[in-house]
Order: sequence, then C-alpha cells, then structure tokens
Amino acid sequence: MMKWDHEKVYKALLARGEHPKLSEKDKYVVLYNQDTICAVLYPPKSSCARAPVHLNPLGIRRCRSWDMKVYEKIRPHISPERRDFKVDPEQDFVHYSVTDWNKFATALGL
Repeated sequence: MMKWDHEKVYKALLARGEHPKLSEKDKYVVLYNQDTICAVLYPPKSSCARAPVHLNPLGIRRCRSWDMKVYEKIRPHISPERRDFKVDPEQDFVHYSVTDWNKFATALGL
C-alpha cells in the first residue's frame, strides 16, 4: 500500500489530469473537475502548505461545480484552520489542514 503525503497527493492529482494553476505567484491543482474553482490543493512548498486544502462551500449558490459527495468523503480527514474575509462572503475560501494524507487520498479516489 502506498504511503501518501502532501507531495504525492498533489502530483497524483496532476497525473490524473486535474486542472492546475501554475502561475509564478500562485500554484494549485483542483481536487476534481470544476467549471468554477471551489476546491483546490496548494503544493507542499507554497505559502499555503500548513493549510493546503482551500474550499469554497459558501459559494455553492453560484458554484455549480461544488461536489458535496467529495466534501463528505474528505471532511473527516481535514481540519479548518482559517478562512478568507473578502467583501463578498461567497468568494471566501476556508483553508484546511490535512489530518491523514492516506485517508484523504483514498477519499479522492487516488
């Protein structure tokens, strides 16, 4: 059985073909196919490494891409750390740490 960590999960999502954002300032990969970005994983050496999973559950009224089934699978393996405070709360992302990379990877189907 593979031992998962942050880097292996990030690379596996890229290998699976999930959409990445690879600008110089900001890099991430989506957790699943999305039209509107609402669930992402930042890479291990990013400024977000301590809470690399960013989810936008508040924007579900506008974001048809939100997948509650995926969220329910990963929820036991993540822990909220903080959230954004933007002018429009529906644009706020909640930042999560991962409590168990093996179970998180399994929940994502990796």
